[in-house]
Amino acid sequence: MGICYDNGFKRNQLFVPLIQNNTVIGVMRVQRQDKKAFYDFTKDSEALRFFDVVMYNRNLDKLRPQKDEKLNENISSKGGGATWTCTKRIIITGYHMEGDVMVLETSAMDVCKYSYTGVKPYVDHLDVYTDGMEGGGGDGSEEEEEENEEDPCQKAKAIITDPVLKAKVGTLKEKSKIEEGEPGYGESAVEINNDGTTSGIIPGGDHEVKLESSAGKKGAYHNHTPEGVKMFSPADILSMLTYSLAQPIDDLSNGFLGMVGSEECGTCPDGYKYHNYIIRFSGNSQELVKYLFQTNWDEIALDKIYKRRKKELSKDTNYADYEYGPLNSDGLEKLFFDTLQNMGMEGKVNLQRIENNGTIQNITQNNNGTTSATECP
Repeated sequence: MGICYDNGFKRNQLFVPLIQNNTVIGVMRVQRQDKKAFYDFTKDSEALRFFDVVMYNRNLDKLRPQKDEKLNENISSKGGGATWTCTKRIIITGYHMEGDVMVLETSAMDVCKYSYTGVKPYVDHLDVYTDGMEGGGGDGSEEEEEENEEDPCQKAKAIITDPVLKAKVGTLKEKSKIEEGEPGYGESAVEINNDGTTSGIIPGGDHEVKLESSAGKKGAYHNHTPEGVKMFSPADILSMLTYSLAQPIDDLSNGFLGMVGSEECGTCPDGYKYHNYIIRFSGNSQELVKYLFQTNWDEIALDKIYKRRKKELSKDTNYADYEYGPLNSDGLEKLFFDTLQNMGMEGKVNLQRIENNGTIQNITQNNNGTTSATECP
């Protein structure tokens, strides 16, 4: 079930409780803007309690009703007459950030309990509506969601050709060369907003960079350090999912995460070989919710498996520059797909490699576990 918040003309917001073991564990909000829909998520205690009442009729006293009023309506067209009692409640309709503080936005809604005077109609025993307009109102016309026809190649091209972002990714490339103990060592990032603007360079720690909420953001680019693996870690993959969550429901793959790393190379033009990759979620909204909110990830265990697999691959000179040496592109890409398999995300994340000359390669896994690269037109 869900709650529609209506402005009297168009359905603006939908609230959907996430249930696990007969317990409300979170509330998803779908915010509509024109013909596009955007997700965000809360575990706010008041929101959880509200849906706990609506779903299971528990803890009614905790909602502190503002007023009760009885209404009568003949709903024989739905199967029989009924009387209901409505109680006004306060529910969470959204939030905004004031610095690091999340400020909740609320709305008064009616919770109605039916008592039937005839044949039970086809309605739930407990329903929720706003402004006297059950079901969301509007003119009843069907509206089709716009489909974004951009493919992964077009999306990647838009990223790497943006002059402002290109310059900041260049800065991250330089930072990826800085050795431990030198000034500026560590991971850094830049975030890209949905309107195309970018943040400044965000400094991080030795092997991580902490970013704020992904709301209103399309994605981020970050660097790995010289001794770090030049491929997305399990934590990176999970971070990418949060950017997908902030995208329109019909274009979850618009969210992305980029990574750049470097290693010394005696035969390369400037003495360094660069590894530049972008990942995007390619699954559906139900899978995204499962990965983000219904899976208990043990990130420490995932990281150990990731590093152990990297070491195993480094023994094979098909995947490493030399035995126990740095992984080459084939090794890094196999490590990525093996990591997806370990996380149960096979086929749910797209991987692209960005060459130094700007060529974009779509990387896919073959049936035998090897990888293939297909150049974008």
